[in-house]
Amino acid sequence: MRNTHLAASAIHRLLQASVLASILAAASVASADDDVMLQGFYWDAPNGWYGTLQKQEPELEKAGFTAMWLPPPSKGMSGASSNGYDPYDHYDLGEFEQKGSVATRWGTKQDLLDLIAKLHKGHMKAYADIVMNHMMGADAQETCPKNGQTDWTRFDYNHAAPDGAPSWATVESRLGRTIPHGAEPYLFKKTWMDFHPNDEHADNNAPYHDKAFGPDLCQKHDWVNVGLKLWGDWLVDSIGYDGFRVDYAKGLDEGYLNEWFHDGKKNGKFAVMEVWDNIDTIAWYVNQTGASAFDFPLFYTLKDMCNDTSGGFDMRKLDGAGFAARDSMHAVTFAENHDTDRSSPIVNNKMMAYAFILSLEGYPCVFYKDYSTYGLKAQIDPLIKIRKKLAGGTTTTLYRDQHLFVAQRNGYGSLPGLVLVLNNDPGNWQGQWVTVKSDWAGKDLKDYTGQAQTQHVADDRRVQLWAPPHGYAIYSIDGVDLGLSAPETPASTSPDASATAGSPAAPPGGSKGTGSSGPSSSATDGPTSSATPRKATRRHSTTHRPRR
Repeated sequence: MRNTHLAASAIHRLLQASVLASILAAASVASADDDVMLQGFYWDAPNGWYGTLQKQEPELEKAGFTAMWLPPPSKGMSGASSNGYDPYDHYDLGEFEQKGSVATRWGTKQDLLDLIAKLHKGHMKAYADIVMNHMMGADAQETCPKNGQTDWTRFDYNHAAPDGAPSWATVESRLGRTIPHGAEPYLFKKTWMDFHPNDEHADNNAPYHDKAFGPDLCQKHDWVNVGLKLWGDWLVDSIGYDGFRVDYAKGLDEGYLNEWFHDGKKNGKFAVMEVWDNIDTIAWYVNQTGASAFDFPLFYTLKDMCNDTSGGFDMRKLDGAGFAARDSMHAVTFAENHDTDRSSPIVNNKMMAYAFILSLEGYPCVFYKDYSTYGLKAQIDPLIKIRKKLAGGTTTTLYRDQHLFVAQRNGYGSLPGLVLVLNNDPGNWQGQWVTVKSDWAGKDLKDYTGQAQTQHVADDRRVQLWAPPHGYAIYSIDGVDLGLSAPETPASTSPDASATAGSPAAPPGGSKGTGSSGPSSSATDGPTSSATPRKATRRHSTTHRPRR
C-alpha cells in the first residue's frame, strides 16, 4: 500500500504531474456549480433496490439532485446477498443464474436499465460504483507457480455473452495477440496469471499487490488491462452509465487509472476516486489521474464539529479545511457514506455539516439514509435550492473564532453569492459584524433557512449576522425566489442586531438590524480569500481505509 506520507521523490513527481493534470482536466465534462449528487444506496439496502429508486426518482428530481451514485452492479460472490464489493463476474449485472440467483441484491439487469433510463429522462446522471482491485468467489482453486500457494483464482463463467459485449476481434485487436476461444462467446474469464503474483509482478508485497480484499487483479497483465477497459466501455455504451466512482483507488496503480479514465468511451466521463487518506495523498492521485476524489479529511473535520455537543470544537479549524480548500474543482464533499455510516458516523448536529458542503465549494454528495431514512429531507431540500439559486464563485472567510465561522461565496454571473454562518455554541445564538461584498452595501440580507431575521448592510458594507445554537444560517440579498413551497420568512426567532456578538442570546428582536454600528471584521480575524479564484463552473474528470 502507498505510504500516507509522500517521499521527496514522490513530491517531485507530484509537481511534474500538476502540469499533466491541467491538460487532462481540459478533457473533462464541465458542469454547473449547482450540481448535487445523491449516494443512492446504503449497506444492506433491501433486495430489489433499483425498483425503489425508480419509484422515488420524481421526488429526487424535484428536489434538485443532478446525479445518482449507484451501487456496484456486478454479481458478487454471495449473489443476491452481496453488496457488490466482492465481484465475481463483471458482466453479470443481474442477468444470469450464478451464485444462487439471477438478480443481484439491487435487482435484475433490466431493472438497472429501466432505472438509468428514468434518471436520464429526469435529467439526472447515473454513476457506477466499480471495483477493479480484486475478485472473490472463484469457481476453482489453482496453485500459483510463482509462490507455490493455492488460491481461489479460476473464474470459469458459463453463460451467453451479454448484449453489447466486445467481440473477440475487438479483444484480440486491443490485446495484440490471438486467444483460442472456438465458438465460445466473449466472457471475461480469469486464471492465476491475472492475479498477483504472476509473470508481470512476481512478488505479492509491492504497492498495489496485496490480497487484503481477495485475489488481487494485476492490471499490468494484458488480459486484465484491456478487459477492464472494455468492460468500462460496455458500462457506458450498453448500460448507459455517465460516470464512475472507483472503489479503493489506492489499490490500483495511478498510471493505470489515468489510462482507464481517458480510454475509449470512458474518456471525458465524470470519475471520482475513493482515496481514504490525507490531503497530500488525495492530491497525488488527483494530479496523476485528472479525476476527482472524495474529501475524507473534510468529512472528519465536520464530524468532529458536529459530534462535539459541548461547544469545545474550535470553529477556526473550518478555515481551509479539507481537500476542497486546496482543489475544490476535484473535491467531492460529503457528510456521510455507506462505510462511515456503519463504522464512524456523525450522530449529532449533522445538518451543520450539510449546510457547509451544500453552501461552499466542491461537489456535494448527499447520503441516501440521511435524506430518506434519518428524516433530513425537509432540511436538506432548502439547502439544495439555496445552492442552486445563490451559491457561486470563490469563497472568502469573513470571520472565525472558537464558536463562530462565517464564510462568503462571492457570487458569479446570475448567482448573487451567500454568507454561511455556523455556530457551535450549544446554548446561545452567536453573531458577528462582518464586511460583505461591495454590491451588497445598503441592501437587506435575508436568512434563506428561515431561522434568523433579515439584516441591513450599512453603506460601508458592514452587517451583523447571526446563527442559532448548534446551528446555521445562510444569508443573501433579499428578494430571490428559491421556489420553496413553505414560507421562507421566519417569525422573530433571532437576536436583535443590537445584541453584542458573542454574548448570551438576547430575547428575540422584532425588527431588522440597522447595520449602522459595530466593530469592523478586521478587528478580529479578518477576511481570508480562497487560494485559487475560480468561476462558478467546475470541471469533472474523476487509505488506508476501513473495509466496507
